[in-house]
Amino acid sequence: MISRMIHHTTRRAGLLIGAVVLIPFMLVVGLGIHSYLALADLHKKEQLDNAATEARLLQTLLSEQLNDLARSHQAQVRHALLQSDFSELNLVMNNSSSVHLITVYGDEGLLYPYPGLALPYTNATLLNEVKTDIRAAHHPLHNQLQDHLNNRLSDIWLPVTTSIGPAYLYCWAHQPRTTVCTLSRADAVYDWVWNNSELSILRQRFHIDDSFNHQAAIPEHSMQVQFSYKTLGLIITPLFKPEPQNTASDRWLLLAMILPLLGLSCAIGYVVYRHYKVQVSRAETLLSCTQDIAHELRTPLGNINLYVGLMLRSGVQSDKDRYQVIVDNEMQRISQIIDNATALMRGTPTDPWEYLAPASHLQSLNQQYQRLLQSSGCQLVLDTSDTQSHWYPKNAVEHVLLNLLDNARKYAPGDLITLGSATREDELIFWVHNQQHLTTAPLPAPSSGLGLGLQTCKRLATQFNGRLEVTITPSGREYRLCLPLLTREPPSPC
Repeated sequence: MISRMIHHTTRRAGLLIGAVVLIPFMLVVGLGIHSYLALADLHKKEQLDNAATEARLLQTLLSEQLNDLARSHQAQVRHALLQSDFSELNLVMNNSSSVHLITVYGDEGLLYPYPGLALPYTNATLLNEVKTDIRAAHHPLHNQLQDHLNNRLSDIWLPVTTSIGPAYLYCWAHQPRTTVCTLSRADAVYDWVWNNSELSILRQRFHIDDSFNHQAAIPEHSMQVQFSYKTLGLIITPLFKPEPQNTASDRWLLLAMILPLLGLSCAIGYVVYRHYKVQVSRAETLLSCTQDIAHELRTPLGNINLYVGLMLRSGVQSDKDRYQVIVDNEMQRISQIIDNATALMRGTPTDPWEYLAPASHLQSLNQQYQRLLQSSGCQLVLDTSDTQSHWYPKNAVEHVLLNLLDNARKYAPGDLITLGSATREDELIFWVHNQQHLTTAPLPAPSSGLGLGLQTCKRLATQFNGRLEVTITPSGREYRLCLPLLTREPPSPC
C-alpha cells in the first residue's frame, strides 16, 4: 500500500514537472513558428512588390519596342501611298520580312486590294481570312475597325489565326476616313520586340504566354500572380526563384526551431527510458529478493522439520532441550530473514555489518546443521583458529555458507565437509571444502553455469566488494568467500 502511494505520488510529480517544462517550451516554439511565418509572408510581399515593379518596367519597354515597329510599318506604307493608285503596296509586301499583307479601308469599304487585282495565292488567302473576320459581327475585330473608320482610335494590334500561323493585324488611321492594316506573323513581331538587351535580361524573370497559347500551365516557382500586356495580348507571370541568402536564413531559422524540439524530445525520451530502466531494475530486484528468500528459507525449514521429528522421537529430556534450542535459533533466523526483506522493500535496509568472531559464528552453524548433514551421510568439521572479532556482513556470510552446505548435503552425500575461516592480508576468507573419502562414488561433472543458490552467493559476494572462488580437484571441491576487511572502530561495550 505504501509503495503504491509512493509510486503514484512520484508519477504525478513527474507529470507536473514535465508539464511545467513543456508548456513554456511549446510557447517559445509557437512564437518562433509564428515569427518564421510572419517573416515568410513579409518576404513574399516584398517579392510581389518587386515583381509588380519589374512587370511595369517590362510593359514600358515592350511599348517602346512595339511603337518602333509600328512606326516602321507606317513609314513603309506612307512612302508607298505617295502614289494614289496603291501600286507600290504590292512591292512593300514582297520586299518586307515583317509585313505579309496590307489592306486599306475607307467609307465605301475595302479600297485595297481592289477587285480584279492579281494577288499571289498566299496573299489572296490571307485577304479572304481577314475579310471574313472583319465581316463577322460577333468578332471583336469588327467593332474595333468600325471605331477606326470613325477616327475614334489611333491604332490597335489584334491577334488573329491565319493559314501562315499566329499573326497580328496592326491597324492605324492613315488619313481622315481611311484605315490601313498590316498583317505580320507573330514570330516576326516577337523578334522585333525582344531585340533589346534590357528586355532580354528582364524577360528571364518572367514566364510569358501570348493569346495563342494562354492555356499553358503556370510554371514552377510561380505564386500564381499574373500581369497582362493588353496591346499584344501577352500574359506575364513572375518567376520567384529563392535567393541563396534568403534560403540560408530560412534554413537556419528552421534548424534553430527544430534543434531545441529535438533536444526536448531526446530529454523526454531519456527520462522515459530512465524511468523504464528503474522500474525494470525494481522488478528484477523484487524477483531476485523473492527467489533469495524462498531459497534461504528452505534450509532453516528443513532443519526445523528434522529437529522437531527428533524431539518427538527422543525420550531423553536433555536431548529435547538441545533440539529445542536449535529450533528456536532457526525460528529466529527465519524471523530475521523476513525482517530484512521487509526493510529492503520499504527502502530502509538495516546495517548489514556486525562485529563478531568468525570462529564462534561457525561453531554455532556447526551445532545447528551438523545433524542435518549427517542425515545424508556427510561429516561436518571445523577448521578455524582465528578467534579475533571482525566487521563483516554476518547474515550475508551465513546465507552463502548455508547455501554451500545445503548443496553439499544434496549433491555430495557421504563427503567430509570442512567449514573454516581465516584472515589473509586485508581479506577475511570463509570456505566450504567437500572431500570425497567416505564413498567411492565419483564426483558429478561440474556444471557449465551456476544454479540459483550459487548465483545468489556470487551476487552477495559482489554486493560487498568480495568474490566467490571455486577450486575443483580430483578429490573434491572448495568454495571460498573472500571479503575485504572493514576498517571500523569496534562498538563500545554496553
